Amino acid sequence: MKRVKRYIACLLTLLLITGCGSNTQKAKEGNVYYEIFVRSFYDSDGDGTGDLQGIIQKLDYLDDLGISGIWLMPIMPSETYHKYDVDDYYSIDESYGTMEDFEELVSKAKEKDIDIIIDLVLNHTSDTHEWFVKATNSVRKGKCEEPNSYCDYYNFTTERKGKYYVVPGSPYFYEAVFVDGMPDLNLSSENVRNEIVNIVDFWMNKGVKGFRLDAVLHYFGENTPKNIEFLTWFTDLVRSYDEDAYIVDEAWTNNSTIYSEYFKSGSSAFDFDLSQSGGDIVSTIRGERGAKLAKQVVEYDSLIHSYDENAINSVFLSNHDQGRSAAFFAADENSTKFMANVYLLMPGTPFVYYGEEIGMLGSGVDENKRLSFIWSDTDDTGMCSLLANSDYTKRRYAALDEQQKDKGSLYNHYKKVITVRNNHSSLVNGSTELYSTNNDAVYGVVSRNDKEEILVIHNFGKSVNEVTVEGYKLSETIVLGDEKITMKQNIVTLPAQSTAVFIKEN
Repeated sequence: MKRVKRYIACLLTLLLITGCGSNTQKAKEGNVYYEIFVRSFYDSDGDGTGDLQGIIQKLDYLDDLGISGIWLMPIMPSETYHKYDVDDYYSIDESYGTMEDFEELVSKAKEKDIDIIIDLVLNHTSDTHEWFVKATNSVRKGKCEEPNSYCDYYNFTTERKGKYYVVPGSPYFYEAVFVDGMPDLNLSSENVRNEIVNIVDFWMNKGVKGFRLDAVLHYFGENTPKNIEFLTWFTDLVRSYDEDAYIVDEAWTNNSTIYSEYFKSGSSAFDFDLSQSGGDIVSTIRGERGAKLAKQVVEYDSLIHSYDENAINSVFLSNHDQGRSAAFFAADENSTKFMANVYLLMPGTPFVYYGEEIGMLGSGVDENKRLSFIWSDTDDTGMCSLLANSDYTKRRYAALDEQQKDKGSLYNHYKKVITVRNNHSSLVNGSTELYSTNNDAVYGVVSRNDKEEILVIHNFGKSVNEVTVEGYKLSETIVLGDEKITMKQNIVTLPAQSTAVFIKEN
């Protein structure tokens, strides 16, 4: 996915950085994606449910934040709030709007150079999906040998196993790894793959940039070679429509050796080792071990590029299945801001979970991780109602409208960091190299492509650190207080938890 996108950037009244002039054209090259749970984002019609028109109304907000891509969590018809059990792969859930709304969203997002990818759930369907209804009818009537029985769409057996459930009125069982209402598809079936061809054709022709693929570890019972074979087939299919299409896999495991294997398919995969409260980003910030994280980042980048020369890692702090990142450092706002510096300036494609930029909280049941975006505490326009099982009420940060007025807010810090990232295409499609800082607390990674070579330095320390930087000139800085990053000759002085970006000197 190599592309350069253009937009007007650099609102210096909101930025405390150097090296960016006002009223100049800048490239939105950082490829920052924004994950949206539509139900809880923005309600356009006052019925309490977030919808596609709501996202359309907030495209200016996302563009101003610096977002260049949106990942929509499932939007297809479903009987559950989360919609990971699809009833129809060719429609929009009526609570979210219409297909015309979706087409409008894609069109208006494109005008702002914002791509759309959608969640595509291929591991399973709903048990009310037409395919499963027809398949179970055929099973019960003993007609699986007849044409169009749909029996091969799912995994049926007469042997009771661990994650298998009985087909009522028959001696058969069907596989459902997650819950009985989500029967697993048989992705080896030629008929199923033909259906997927049609599904991809439908959505690519609607203008999506690609797909986020749910639960890829479970496609073939955690059989990695079979999973990768399917994903390679799928990726080739999608890229036949758009060679720059973006496919990102949810291979949820804390073993990077396993999910790095998925880059062999040509798709990307989320980097779960970096994320969550116990992940590598948080642990190295707590331990003030920037050099350790830099080494891990470069080694992993080298590994995935050994599988695919165009590999792009997908990095994030938290998502819809996890406790929100604003809770990782409790009331330590500086570390929360610094965490944004670290992951948003990493090689790859970073994902911001909606509300992360304003420090929303949420934990426990899934509904509490998908709470309504807090646009304002004084104006309820667009506010979504709570999900049925939501009971989380903790707050640490102000609503968006208040944070927008505060130059020192978490929101404006996110804008600042994303603006820096958007100046540097090498963070997306460049090669990486470790830069030795000779200091355990200081992270140093070089990124280069045919347009630029940059050096990103983070001081993970809670006190000032000095490093020697040769062959680069200071370009942009991000500091958390009033102190400044200085460079005298080759010695760079870095305040606590500060970040500097350097450009290679000619």
